[in-house]
Amino acid sequence: MPQRSAASPRLRSVIQLVVLAVAGLPLWVRAQDTRPAWAPTLDSIVRADMARANIPGVTVAVVANGRVIYAEGYGLANVESQAPMTATMLLRVGSVTKMVTGATAAIMAQQGTLDLQAPIGRVVPNSPVSGWAR
Repeated sequence: MPQRSAASPRLRSVIQLVVLAVAGLPLWVRAQDTRPAWAPTLDSIVRADMARANIPGVTVAVVANGRVIYAEGYGLANVESQAPMTATMLLRVGSVTKMVTGATAAIMAQQGTLDLQAPIGRVVPNSPVSGWAR
């Protein structure tokens, strides 16, 4: 079995920023009466990453057991108008998911849980190309 190694700090930073960007997918979030006890810690982490990377605004959602348990908007949706970011704001994601998929595959390969040389049909058996060599 290949030796496992942690993702590089740069790769972890990229993944964190990509996850923050992807978390801005349209969400339908119910209003919550109380914030989770860990919310201030998450808020601090997000704000610190935003400041470090000079990001004007993001939305973050925490999902557990298929349910959104926390969602928050941080910073600005529009710098010029100073419109605040909200948890329910619709954002354009574009091709960000390609970066998330690539970064995830790189980490899995680094950890030895994904063979990048394996035929795609072995990795995704129900895909349209599952008939390809396994």
